[in-house]
Amino acid sequence: MSDQWVETTLGDIADVVGGGTPSTKEPTYWNGDVVWLTPTEVVKADGGSIGTSERCITQSGMDRSSAKLLPAKTVLLTSRASVGFAALASVPLTTNQGFQSLIAKPSVLPEFLLLWIQGNREEFRSRASGSTFPEISKGKVASIPITLPPLPVQRRIVDLMTHLDNHLANLRAERDALAQLEEPLCAALFLEGSEGAEPVPLGSVGEFIRGRRFTKDEYTTSGLGCIHYGQLHTVLGPMTTKPLTFLPEESRQRLRLARAGDVVIAATSEDVEGLGKATVWLGDEAVAVHDDCQIFRHQLDPKFAAFVFASPWFQDQKRQYAGGTKVTRISGSDLAKVLV
Repeated sequence: MSDQWVETTLGDIADVVGGGTPSTKEPTYWNGDVVWLTPTEVVKADGGSIGTSERCITQSGMDRSSAKLLPAKTVLLTSRASVGFAALASVPLTTNQGFQSLIAKPSVLPEFLLLWIQGNREEFRSRASGSTFPEISKGKVASIPITLPPLPVQRRIVDLMTHLDNHLANLRAERDALAQLEEPLCAALFLEGSEGAEPVPLGSVGEFIRGRRFTKDEYTTSGLGCIHYGQLHTVLGPMTTKPLTFLPEESRQRLRLARAGDVVIAATSEDVEGLGKATVWLGDEAVAVHDDCQIFRHQLDPKFAAFVFASPWFQDQKRQYAGGTKVTRISGSDLAKVLV
């Protein structure tokens, strides 16, 4: 760390300001033109900027409450219930009492302060008190230590992170555009090749084996590779060769493993659309599979088998077998009935 970096506190580099709520019994305090934010709105805008609100207050409503007009570029920090979320005010505005917002002094860029809060969110949450509705006070926010670089370094950090964020946004947009092409292309290829073919149940060309329970608390830095059902929904594509997470090697005997060529299928999802999302395991070593997954051990070409679960045949039929209330599930016995 450079000698020019300074050990200080948030209270030394920013004014910490709370918020307030006008009386809801007085209609003249509401439906004005002063933006008035709640923590829920900043949670949604976390890491970005915000300048509009679902409800606005009047000047008299602000004058007769503890709400204060905060300047543009204020870092809006949620301090109650959902502690530690932050966004940058794009216009002058007010907040309710669920905030301890930070008005940066000349020694710190508001954009840098926002990035720092995002990277140190747990620091705020660890200092919050209360079991039902955790809250961090103004004094505790002000006392949080920060190592502050010089302004030119702050600017370089902000510029770099902005560039990376823009690049990630472009990659996500490209990914989403390709995903929209995948479904119709897959449908065309499968349906075109299926004319005159006799459908067979998946159970006749393979078997379904349910994984076994493990938790994220068991993860290690190396050992037995594993696939958690959440990874199927978020990061894994149609084919996978390297595990993202590991379990202790000694847990191998109690778990169920996918071998090279097996398809690992998400048998649990928050919605029907995500149910049955699959990846074929093509790694050199067997991997443990979570019990919210099914392993399909089959006689098909492995890569073809992975795309079977994205095919219109599977997508149309899985809905009749999906069950559950809070989450949607499909059993191995029902997967075996799907005709392809």
